Amino acid sequence: MAAPLQSTDPRHLGSYWLAGRLGAGGQGVVYEGYDAAGTRVAVKALHVDAINDVYRDQLSKEVAALGRVASFCTARVIETDLDHVPPYLVSEYVPGPNLQSWVEHHGPYGPDELFRLAIGIATALASIHQAGVVHRDLKPANVLLGPDGPRVIDFGIARTEEMSRSATAMKGTPRWMAPEVFQGRPATAAVDIWAWGTVVLYAATGRPPFDADTLPSIAHQVLNTRPDLGAVPPSLLTLVERALSRDPAGRPTARELLEGLIGNAPLEAGKSAAAALPAAGIAPSLAETAEQAYANLDPEARAAVPRVLLRMVGSTPGSFRAVAFPDLLDSETSEAVLNRVLAGLIGAGILVHDGGRFSLAGPALVRAWPRLRAWAADESPVLEAHHTLADAARRWNDHGRKPGDLLHGTSLDEAITGAVAGRRHLTLNLLERAYLDGSITAARRRGRNRTLLSVALAVLLVLSTGTAGTSVMQSRSLSDKNEAISQQRDEAISSQVADVATGLRRVDPLTARRLAVVAGALAPDSFDTRNALVTLYHQWEEGSYAPPGIQGSWGKTFADQGRLLAYAKDRNVKIVDLDARRVVREFTVPGTPIVRFQPGLSMSDDGKVISVLHQDGTVEIHDVATGRPRPVTFKVPEPYVALNPDGTRVLSIQNKRTLVRDTATAKVVFERPYHFTAAVMTGKSLIGSRGAELEVWDLETRKEIRVEGLRLGKEDIEDLAVSAKGDALAVRQGERTLRVVLLGEGTTVTRTIPTVKRYGSLDFTPDSRYVRVGGTIWDPTSAHDVPVFRYNIEDCYNDAFGPGGRTLRCVDSRDQVNDISLRTIHDTARLGRPAPFVDAAALSGDGSTLVVQTAQTLDVWDPVKRVMRGSLPIPSASSDGNYVLSRDGRLLADIRRDGRIELWDVPAKAKTLTLTTNKRLVTEQPVAFSPDGRTLATLTYDDAPTVLDLWDVRTGTRRATSTGQTATPSELGAGFSIYGDPQILFSPDSRTVVSSVDQGVVDVATGKRLVPPAGLDSARAIDPRGLIAAARERTVEFWDSRSLRPTATAWLGSPPEGAMAFSEDGLVAASDGYGRIRLWDIRRKRALGLHLTGHHVAEKDAGEYYGARAVVFTRDGSHVLSLDDKGRLRTHLIDPAAIRADLCRRLGPLPPADWRTHVPSLPYRKTC
Repeated sequence: MAAPLQSTDPRHLGSYWLAGRLGAGGQGVVYEGYDAAGTRVAVKALHVDAINDVYRDQLSKEVAALGRVASFCTARVIETDLDHVPPYLVSEYVPGPNLQSWVEHHGPYGPDELFRLAIGIATALASIHQAGVVHRDLKPANVLLGPDGPRVIDFGIARTEEMSRSATAMKGTPRWMAPEVFQGRPATAAVDIWAWGTVVLYAATGRPPFDADTLPSIAHQVLNTRPDLGAVPPSLLTLVERALSRDPAGRPTARELLEGLIGNAPLEAGKSAAAALPAAGIAPSLAETAEQAYANLDPEARAAVPRVLLRMVGSTPGSFRAVAFPDLLDSETSEAVLNRVLAGLIGAGILVHDGGRFSLAGPALVRAWPRLRAWAADESPVLEAHHTLADAARRWNDHGRKPGDLLHGTSLDEAITGAVAGRRHLTLNLLERAYLDGSITAARRRGRNRTLLSVALAVLLVLSTGTAGTSVMQSRSLSDKNEAISQQRDEAISSQVADVATGLRRVDPLTARRLAVVAGALAPDSFDTRNALVTLYHQWEEGSYAPPGIQGSWGKTFADQGRLLAYAKDRNVKIVDLDARRVVREFTVPGTPIVRFQPGLSMSDDGKVISVLHQDGTVEIHDVATGRPRPVTFKVPEPYVALNPDGTRVLSIQNKRTLVRDTATAKVVFERPYHFTAAVMTGKSLIGSRGAELEVWDLETRKEIRVEGLRLGKEDIEDLAVSAKGDALAVRQGERTLRVVLLGEGTTVTRTIPTVKRYGSLDFTPDSRYVRVGGTIWDPTSAHDVPVFRYNIEDCYNDAFGPGGRTLRCVDSRDQVNDISLRTIHDTARLGRPAPFVDAAALSGDGSTLVVQTAQTLDVWDPVKRVMRGSLPIPSASSDGNYVLSRDGRLLADIRRDGRIELWDVPAKAKTLTLTTNKRLVTEQPVAFSPDGRTLATLTYDDAPTVLDLWDVRTGTRRATSTGQTATPSELGAGFSIYGDPQILFSPDSRTVVSSVDQGVVDVATGKRLVPPAGLDSARAIDPRGLIAAARERTVEFWDSRSLRPTATAWLGSPPEGAMAFSEDGLVAASDGYGRIRLWDIRRKRALGLHLTGHHVAEKDAGEYYGARAVVFTRDGSHVLSLDDKGRLRTHLIDPAAIRADLCRRLGPLPPADWRTHVPSLPYRKTC
């Protein structure tokens, strides 16, 4: 059974309630948890201080690895949330101890049990290696002894972290490392075979084969000594000896291990043999423990259990209450019965007794135990009112039972209503009955005309409480609630609903968004509801759907632009229309079972034809419309079959050659020496690779079609994709190269995109506009190499573009089909056609005006309506492309490298004057308009301190000048090197200038320095109250503009390389270096929602940053606008009311059934 939760442990993580600790280590703490349905899970909370970009990538790789491994071999990952604090990972709960714990408590295995254990672990390794995964951290602690055989967990994500946290005792990974790891050689699948040998030897002897105390000593043992194999039975001795060969090439493969143990049998035989292991001591679940404790009580005590436990259940999800012994006494429960209940439940660990008060051992009991969950559901409508009454009665008693503390008016109305209506299990205890009696008596004494209760309510109260001393009073409307109390109740409930919504955002996005709308309707001005609305509205997860019968299926494949999904189980095939959410075809095939992995099924792009590959190599072609097979079949020696887009041709592999067959006759019509990297573009042409060169062949004439530009470097092509139109090709070469070939009329354009290593399908959108590898998408026409979209698919191991390429669909380890929205790339507007490599676009501070450079003019746009308002006659050839707009967008400064500045009246489309500084302008943002539009500030330098000039924009005269205090240009520091830093900020009243370099605070009228510079070297924005936002490493610092002193810091989590902006209501928007924008509520010191995205998404390990060049709020604060250096504009809706309206329009209201589940304490109401 899990150890109790500690005082510092959370009581819930996301939507999972925690019951106890299963273990703790270098990565974090593993808890026993329960979901909303009471399902037992394992929740791993990761140490916040250990989370960095490298660790996140390692964790993502482990989750992706788990998704590719057969579920019987490991603990299935259910959900991850790395954005949560702390980050957590939820996996299937595997009942049973780990091998290390079992051996420590029971000693070595006997020969028969050891043989079956060896089979089980070898079976798991064979499946893991078959999925293309190397575990790298196999050890006894990572082998769980489940009821159906051993499960291998923790795919090596903490090797370095674990070693650093246990460098002295060295009880972890190093004991099981292969020799080549200590020698610095690559870790191949052979390291897992070595680990298998050491684990089997450990189980045979009860001690590690290499048992030194320090890392150098362990390394010496592994490299120079041979362990004693005397305890290994003869049936295993040869295989263990081979597994412990110091030469990786001398070790067997996992498949050879398995064949040596059970003969030439499939994985299923190994799974069956492993399941015959001796039963390990499996700790009962929390539900089983509670049910047994309940059953052990006598009938009278069992009847009192719901009344006792419900007093300890809080009215908010996941909360509980500590209750004193007298509070548990009522007219139906004697002290003797109560003592038997408490003793039985405390002895079972269900309740705890601390300081004279009793409480649940943890709130998870409410979810874990179905009986208590049902009691709580029955009582939920009155639970909050009951606790309110109980607390009031306790205060009345503790303070001497003063008449002034009794209930009266509406509060008494509500208390009596709660006492007589809706109760099924709870009763009033002796103190609560006395308190209610005293309140009613006092109300009667206050006068004959006091109209408190109706006759019916008084009668019900007497019957309910057994109180004979109450009198009948005249009625007043009980619906006349206290408005303040109702508002407080709605705010509390809205906060709970918002929390539930964010907890469901990945597993059920549709319900989560509807719940966010409910929360917003209950408390429109609450931060929690706004946070939930912004989070749910801008998250990429659109929907999640589990097609019927998909659980445990295989061979999943998409077709018809992701509309259709086919999957198989044994000999059965189902095809589902994901948009309609219904099965459109189902059929059973004869013969051997269908191959488990992706080649088992292949569909044509139009979804009309499907191929089925059997385990004996037989291939059938079926028509989807009827499910009937075509009369011809054929066999393939290698498990690879792929249909072409129109279903007329099918590819297979034989002796490293690609065979092209006619699907109507199964006859081979063409073959070439291509190994996997080949595709039939249409029914008439084939494209394939030989080394680093692509070839195109006409299948009818069997002649090569010469296309220039298909020799692609030197690396062999490893993967190939053809766009639906046949006008683009994509190839992967090595781990870090993606090439896209655009085939035009008579021309071929090749784009090379450096990538980091990642798994996933190579594919184009239907319009050929974008190309992807897994969840990472690039724009091949862009001059940037960075992606425009990146989604960490984690355990989604089958993926495809959805209809129109507007979503990405993938199947996760729960066999749920997830829709990932791509609106951030499709809804991005490119206004105008910016000249190549010219930073020629600017936004006004109020979001009303956007200017974009074209070849002949500078176009002026309304960025919200996306309507062009006119043009200024500024051709790109005559401008340096550096523009600054006044806050209201009425004035434009055209900044030239020679120090000239041309001022334009934007509405009049006329140049008004030219300013000449005769000095070098600083590199970044050397010009700024005052908020009132009357002053233009310029910042220049000539190998000396900076010079701040203040100009009258109407006359062009210099009003004042200030010389900086820095002695040399080298002392100007980061102010000259950080991209996008405004060097000049005006105070909101336009009276002072705050420079982020060496000027300090300067008076606009006189040029006098009011406050000296104070280390503020990267200021970005200033809010209406004079608060400055500055960039510093991975944070945003806030400074007082009057004193130049820092006041607070907000954690951005990544380098703030782009622009920042403030809204009128205290929000700040900051662009980081990965193309994302983070909203921060300054007054509450809390981040708001998820990152807003839509621009180029830089690689975290590439050392390059691409922040948005401009970020502004619209005048009404309803939108955040962001602009990149290629003129791409993103509009982000953040107004809660507008978000609610849009979600209601698209999704409709929360259905009544879901309301009863998630908002049980309130009657259903209209929220849309």
